[in-house]
Amino acid sequence: MMAGLMIGAFIGLKLLVWEISYLSPTSSHTSSKTSGDRKKNQPLAGVVVLLIGIGLAVVYDELDYSIRGGFLVFGLLIGVIMQRTRFCFVRAFREPFMTGDGNASRAVALAVIISVVGFSILKWSDMKDWEDSVFAGFWLGSLLGGIIFGIGMSLTGGCASGSLWRAGEGHIKLWVALIAFALSGSYFREWLEDSGWIMKLGEPIFIPDFIGWKMGLLSICVLMLVWYMIVSWNESTRKLVIV
Repeated sequence: MMAGLMIGAFIGLKLLVWEISYLSPTSSHTSSKTSGDRKKNQPLAGVVVLLIGIGLAVVYDELDYSIRGGFLVFGLLIGVIMQRTRFCFVRAFREPFMTGDGNASRAVALAVIISVVGFSILKWSDMKDWEDSVFAGFWLGSLLGGIIFGIGMSLTGGCASGSLWRAGEGHIKLWVALIAFALSGSYFREWLEDSGWIMKLGEPIFIPDFIGWKMGLLSICVLMLVWYMIVSWNESTRKLVIV
């Protein structure tokens, strides 16, 4: 899927360059006074939404829906963190080809290493089911899915996580993308399962079953470190920048 995302991001970026080159974008003018007023009110609006969210979590807890309240608080916190850090997989896969910037790519590489180590500990200790999050799709389904998603996230300007906080910022395009993402993702996956095509696109692969826990963990960490070094090299040399 990672290879597919890179290919898709490359294709999506080429389409964006073509769009900028041959299609005239419409410009919108907003008065500086209106823009200034909005910026002045944004912190207050953010605090109000945060307080409402915390209040709803307390209400959930009082109604014996504590887990849902916890998810709501977690969603608020992760949303703030992602928005402030500008965390997005689009930046990780598209920026090396567009601007050469590798900050997001390095962040995702480190995030994958941390998550893989954490999930390996949980699964190895039987705190989590070994087959959890192991989906059918290797290798053709993952590659095709990565290419399609890579093109889509490059054109919309947001991945699954990036689309959420960008929609929260008021990007109308991302509102549409989220609706399409939710509907197509759920209905298409249901169709794949009902039709049996999900098993024809590949098979579920659990790496420790083939090369053991230590080598499985080591192989993914090495792959991420290689990616880390490539984007760092590209950041200084700009050899892979196509814009």
